[in-house]
Amino acid sequence: MQALALFALNCAAVFVVAAVLGLLGPGPGGLPFLAVPVAIYAMTGKPYFCGALIACAAMGTACAELAASAMLGTAPVWASPWNAVLNACMAAAGIVLAAGISRCWSYGKLAIAVAAPVFVTQAVNMVLRRETLQAWFSASIESLQAELQAPLSQPPSELMKAFLEQCQWLSEHWTAWMAGHIFAIALFGACMAISFTSLWLRRVLQRPGPVGGFRTFGVPDWLAWAVIAAAVLAYVDYRWPGTPVRVVAWNLGLALTITYWLNGLAILVYAVYVANAINARFAGYLMTGATLLLFPQALAPVGLFDTWFSFRKKLDKLIEAKRLLDQSRHDDD
Repeated sequence: MQALALFALNCAAVFVVAAVLGLLGPGPGGLPFLAVPVAIYAMTGKPYFCGALIACAAMGTACAELAASAMLGTAPVWASPWNAVLNACMAAAGIVLAAGISRCWSYGKLAIAVAAPVFVTQAVNMVLRRETLQAWFSASIESLQAELQAPLSQPPSELMKAFLEQCQWLSEHWTAWMAGHIFAIALFGACMAISFTSLWLRRVLQRPGPVGGFRTFGVPDWLAWAVIAAAVLAYVDYRWPGTPVRVVAWNLGLALTITYWLNGLAILVYAVYVANAINARFAGYLMTGATLLLFPQALAPVGLFDTWFSFRKKLDKLIEAKRLLDQSRHDDD
């Protein structure tokens, strides 16, 4: 009885999250909230419960869009039956997550496997509904600009002008960065979903989670060639602007940036783990806080150069040095 009550609560939570996503418009931001319950029930061998949760994700989206249409007297610009499919796919990504954990995939491989189907469905939606989504995005930017300018009794400051110009630029060039933006959110959401699922499995259900934690998130060495390709394409776009190369170069660059940024963040988390192991916890937390507050952009280069310098192996040497030092002190005693 308690299990059914918990399942009903999960269904209600998924329905509400999907409804909120339906009101906000299409996007992969709800991935960790929709996929985690499905993954947990898939890991516990309850496929029918998984199907019900996926159906709740679709129904929550559809009901929210129908309610918005009824209240506004017309369907919102972003409304489409396809949005229910998108959110159902995000919930179904939990099945991929559970399958990857069962097959002992590495954290990085699992993150890509969970993010990939979400990104593909969102990208297909962007291509098929390009004109509609562009009109919706442009209207959203114009509404934001109007809200920011309305309270001003005097001409906007230079900072405000720069921000408004950036918003206008994003609206005019959205195809050059939207796909990379979608991938970035999907990959970040996949990492959140994996970590939340792992925490629940290990702490609550006493089951083994994914192989390794977020600190083991890694990027294959061959991906450095994609960085080189993106740099070449960016130069081509700079040298001969106005070509379709910009769409590929900027989206690829944004996708690679978030991938290596996450790798840099994982290295930072690994450094905290090493600091705890060598009894330097305060130094580890201080370094983490300073990096995230002052130099968050430095994590992407760190993640990239890890391809050649293997920072985790260098950090492991600190643990080995601490072990040898403790052993030497013990022998002296």
